[in-house]
Amino acid sequence: MFKIGDLVSKIDEPIDGHILSIDHQVVHVLWDDGFEEKILRKKITLKKSIELSEIEVKDDTTSITWRKRRIEEVDLHFDKIEIRHHLVPKYEILIRQLNYFHEEVQRAKREHLDTLIVIHGRGEGVLKEELIAACQKMEHIQYETAKDKKYNGNALAIHFLN
Repeated sequence: MFKIGDLVSKIDEPIDGHILSIDHQVVHVLWDDGFEEKILRKKITLKKSIELSEIEVKDDTTSITWRKRRIEEVDLHFDKIEIRHHLVPKYEILIRQLNYFHEEVQRAKREHLDTLIVIHGRGEGVLKEELIAACQKMEHIQYETAKDKKYNGNALAIHFLN
């Protein structure tokens, strides 16, 4: 049994999409390539049933809005943010990294990103501590160690609460 919002696949094509509406044997699907199609139930299979919390119900009508999460990554390794990094005195490196971090957070807010992944690297942990201290002072964000294995615990995920 299908319901609005379910992730489905076409039986004869390698494409997925979400159900927008159901009318007896015809299902209206928004495919991942952006196209909408009305298709017979027997031509699709259920890939994942979504939770009710993901569906918005208004005035006895059910609608679902899908939006890709906007996530960007910024690398604070000094050689990534400063072209002539070898000319900068050591005492100034942390200051410039933090300034760059604050600029990127402001840009992320202006551009309404959902998440900014900030790569701080391993090192001695000084930059990470400074980033956490800065995040604790910010409003309308949540932060955590980035979960993706590729960061290996060396990045923060900053989630913007809108």
